[in-house]
Amino acid sequence: MSRWTVLRGMLAGAVMFSLLVPSALYGEAASCNEFIVKTQDPQALQNFARDRDLELRPLITYPNPSAKVLERFGCCWVASAQDSERTENLLHRLEGLPGVECVEPNLLQHIGFAESLSDATPIPSDTFHHPYTPNDPMFSDQWDKVITETDWAWNLTTAEGIVIAILDTGADTDHEDLQANLVPGYNFVSDTTDIEDDYGHGTHVSGIAAAKIDNSKGIAGMAGNASIMPVKVADSGGDYTNSDLAQGIIYAAEEGADVVNMSLGGTHSQVLEDAVNYAWGQGLFLCAAAGNKREEKSDYPAAYERVASVGATTSGDSRWQYSNYGESVAIFAPGGGYEGILSTENGGYYGWREGTSMACPQVAGLAALIASVHPEYTNQDVWDKMIASADTIPVTRDLRINSRVALDVVEVAEDRVNGLKIRCAEIQKGRISFTCRTRESTDYDLRIFDATGREVYVKRGRIAPQERIESNPVIPQGVYFWELRTAVGAGSGKFVYLH
Repeated sequence: MSRWTVLRGMLAGAVMFSLLVPSALYGEAASCNEFIVKTQDPQALQNFARDRDLELRPLITYPNPSAKVLERFGCCWVASAQDSERTENLLHRLEGLPGVECVEPNLLQHIGFAESLSDATPIPSDTFHHPYTPNDPMFSDQWDKVITETDWAWNLTTAEGIVIAILDTGADTDHEDLQANLVPGYNFVSDTTDIEDDYGHGTHVSGIAAAKIDNSKGIAGMAGNASIMPVKVADSGGDYTNSDLAQGIIYAAEEGADVVNMSLGGTHSQVLEDAVNYAWGQGLFLCAAAGNKREEKSDYPAAYERVASVGATTSGDSRWQYSNYGESVAIFAPGGGYEGILSTENGGYYGWREGTSMACPQVAGLAALIASVHPEYTNQDVWDKMIASADTIPVTRDLRINSRVALDVVEVAEDRVNGLKIRCAEIQKGRISFTCRTRESTDYDLRIFDATGREVYVKRGRIAPQERIESNPVIPQGVYFWELRTAVGAGSGKFVYLH
């Protein structure tokens, strides 16, 4: 009996009640009266720390940081109280020191890890025509790769040469499906190079993003030939601090990552936002789990402007019931439902998990696929392409990634029943053009709605086969939905409009 058969038997009948805590954060607490201090007078801070018996260490602790990093973050320190002095009292004293610009608690955050789910009922691998079918034996259970049409995108690329930094609990470095794609990372929990996963969350996330494709083992990752850089920011209990997460982001930017995945979340931190903005400025694409609280908002760091907030969908292509949602959650990907997402597990195993933590690496993997095909793209270009190519989920109008369209492997999204093919082809200099391919001339009704659902533009007319519909709406910059109806069918989507 194979190890996989044994595992499937062990998982059968398992019931999932606990949720990923972005996997998402459900609670946090101040860590040992610990604070992040930004100061232009380090001597005053050092004197205060000595007099108050505080432990003081620089924010940046990894070896050989660049001069650019030290110039921007060398003024940040982490101060820890060794006695029971009240947090509020110490906070005010630190804020009053000469040269101090800001002080914030270095909160202890938590990555919750769901139980493994029972057996899934996958979508058949032949749901779509002419996909690429890898030789990984468990691919038939990966419904998520089919529903996002990533199996079609693999005809063009598997993201070789792209580096995805997984900021999490590390990785199982001996796993048969990860080992070939791993590159050196760092452990910010112990300040060592030991990136071994002693919790399991990072291993599962890593496999979704970039488990080795076509190795005749296990599963196929979203970007199956991309490199995985494990950056361990959370400990064996799934706990992490904003200072370690910020360092991890900066480290990823320093060490050549192209994409940063953060399947975690908590509360706002100024140093964390600064690290995000630094990495974005260095050209990295960043994504984070939106959260699993059914709230109309995103957890941090997903809530930051320069981070793609990722919600979760099910195999039925609907919003997962526990996913956060709303205007701040810009993109969705498979991650939830009874089926869960099949991926790598500690100890060389495989299992299903659910949560926005599982949706996030789908987006990271797609970003890697796009970047590999378009090396000239900026991180903003990658983001715009992902949004413009996404499918619109009926009812909720959430955007769910479509790898096939994002890579232009298939030029149009097709309504096979009506023979109608529509795509939002170009957005240039205020003009939006739609390609509408029909078998015969037909009347059309084009409507554009803003993010609140308010109709902002209407155009009606008649279109011949293979003709374009040109529109020039007078609308401000923002995210919009479009709907095009004809006598032979309809299509809809979403685009980002920039002047």
